[in-house]
Amino acid sequence: MKISRLLEQHQKFANQGLPTSFGDGYLMQHNRFYQAVRKASENFGFSFSNKRNEFYEVFPLLQLEDLLEKKVLFYVDNVGVFTQLSSVQLESLTWDDLEGNLKKNYVFHEASHAVIRTVTTRHWGPVAQPGASLDSQRDYVLRMLLEESCANTCELLGVAETSDAVHRILYEMNSYVCEFESRTYLKKALDEIGVPGVSRFMVLAYLHSNFLREGFTDKDVVLMLELAGLSQLEPKQIKALRALGKVVFNLSERFRYQTTSFHLRLAGVHTPLEELVDFPFLEVLKRKSHSETVLKDWTSLL
Repeated sequence: MKISRLLEQHQKFANQGLPTSFGDGYLMQHNRFYQAVRKASENFGFSFSNKRNEFYEVFPLLQLEDLLEKKVLFYVDNVGVFTQLSSVQLESLTWDDLEGNLKKNYVFHEASHAVIRTVTTRHWGPVAQPGASLDSQRDYVLRMLLEESCANTCELLGVAETSDAVHRILYEMNSYVCEFESRTYLKKALDEIGVPGVSRFMVLAYLHSNFLREGFTDKDVVLMLELAGLSQLEPKQIKALRALGKVVFNLSERFRYQTTSFHLRLAGVHTPLEELVDFPFLEVLKRKSHSETVLKDWTSLL
């Protein structure tokens, strides 16, 4: 697709979102999940800035906690560069030329973190640095990976809205992971079960991937359905959710290991990752106070 067409769609809706973030306004207008996360984060006091933040530009993962603490989420102007080009030059460029070359913005993912962090803080208090005990460190891991799984789920949900090529490309410009191949399963589940139930189930599914599991057992699914408030589903609906749930294992294994280990070492945790994640995290989450309320409060915002 030609860049000129994408720019035309961006400019048409630019004032609906962040005007200098390519596609943001379009997504705010056309993607209900993208819009819901933005509005929830703003209602929680988060703001968005294209002021230069060299630390974030150089090493985004290193800055997540600082962003959440200061409640400012950064993005770069990735639109202005095209104003220097002539109409002939713009007509010669396609999305294939931009892919891998244009710097993306990830305020959707970061805002998803902002929303779930606010919800969990209300019920569980501020995130505390993990102590020396293994239980303390595992509790920290559970909370950290629950937040990441919520962000993963938000990016998955947004795929349901990508009904045409323009939407898909602009969504890809603003997301880490785009599971377009799973859109049919996703839409079917959302239509038959509803956003809250599917969202809660998928968070628990993504937890398995982020906890470095290779799949989930029948016992896992029963507990996931219970925690998601879906125990009364019909067998065919459960089958549909399990089919959709397989998408969580598409997350990059290297990214899961690297990112989790990275954040843990920053927090002062040096216990081997394999030991930290080797516990029945779903059962621990079930016993954790207000867990079901946290999931319900979070899904009410989507």
